[in-house]
Amino acid sequence: MSAVSIPALLWAFAVFFGALALGLGLWYFAYGRWQFRRTQQQLERSQPKESGGMEDSSWDKRLAELARWGQKLRNMGTLEDRQQLLQAGFRQPYALPLFLLIRLMAGLALGMLVELYVLFAVHHPAGWAYLLWPFMGFVLGVLAPKFLLEMRAKSRIEGIAEELPFFVDLLALLQGVGLSLEQSLISVTAASDSGLPLISAEMREVSRQVAIGRPRVEAMQKLAEILKDPDFRELTNLLRQIDRYGGDVAEPLREFSERLQVKRQMSARERAGKMNAKMIVVLVTTMLPGLIIITAGPAFTVLVKALHHL
Repeated sequence: MSAVSIPALLWAFAVFFGALALGLGLWYFAYGRWQFRRTQQQLERSQPKESGGMEDSSWDKRLAELARWGQKLRNMGTLEDRQQLLQAGFRQPYALPLFLLIRLMAGLALGMLVELYVLFAVHHPAGWAYLLWPFMGFVLGVLAPKFLLEMRAKSRIEGIAEELPFFVDLLALLQGVGLSLEQSLISVTAASDSGLPLISAEMREVSRQVAIGRPRVEAMQKLAEILKDPDFRELTNLLRQIDRYGGDVAEPLREFSERLQVKRQMSARERAGKMNAKMIVVLVTTMLPGLIIITAGPAFTVLVKALHHL
């Protein structure tokens, strides 16, 4: 194959895969909307009638099959991707398909850029470079959004862990002025400017779940499973026990807040100890050579001059 036909073939492949990715994305969103409308029509037609019988059963089976296919379509991607999207705060129904589409488009775009670099910037590239380098660019483009999502999820979980002691103190304070647990959680949710932006956002999501019928403590327990923070899980278990068995809420919250403060102090001491060990390595590798040169340098030069005159 000549040198002119290889770039043309690669361009054709790039255009084909780009058009394929765009077509798949448009098809997914169009099919989702069509499926939603069709499901609504099927539900309207399958309202229970007095005649009943096998006709209603057949409609139920068709609706169940349609719902099953819709669930399969929405369950694209791995469980880890869905978990990290929730941890990062992306709870929209289209978040997972959009994230997968972004990964695919980023891989194709980076692969095409690498291919252009090989074609126009590299002089006399090897034959394998026409395929290997774009493939490596495609893999890197697919993995980059995943890495950025992991960073955002981790940063958000750490931010929630930092806000948790203040959140517990605020709950204990509201309990001390006579509010119930439900009213305290609603007050924290409504106070978006209370210095708890992340936890307030999570509590608003909990309130939306409560509005559709789920108990608030159960919704918070579901949130703790998503965040996977041990302190937040312990707080949820504490609130669940208080909600089930009753009793004073302010005093257990104060004790839990004190445990959080002690835990944070121990964590800060541990980080300080690790920082001291790291600083020793930095001092040895940077300051020690300079100190040796300053202290032993003049004696070494005098010794060299003395040996030179012998």
